Amino acid sequence: MSGIARDLKVEPGMLVEVELISSSGEVEHLAFTVVEDEQADFSAGFLGEGTPLAKTILGHSPDSKLEYRAPYRT
Repeated sequence: MSGIARDLKVEPGMLVEVELISSSGEVEHLAFTVVEDEQADFSAGFLGEGTPLAKTILGHSPDSKLEYRAPYRT
């Protein structure tokens, strides 16, 4: 792996693909671009940087495995 790839971190403007695995084992694949909150439109593939998911992945390397707990929805 090159030094550039190793030092790559998720930041606003990047297209990101994630795999979410629920506690029951269900898998969901998502692809989106992290953008400023004012530009966010998740249905169009733009995730606001202030969202809990974006806050979890920002600053981490693309191949990171991170724990993310989705906010409870009623």
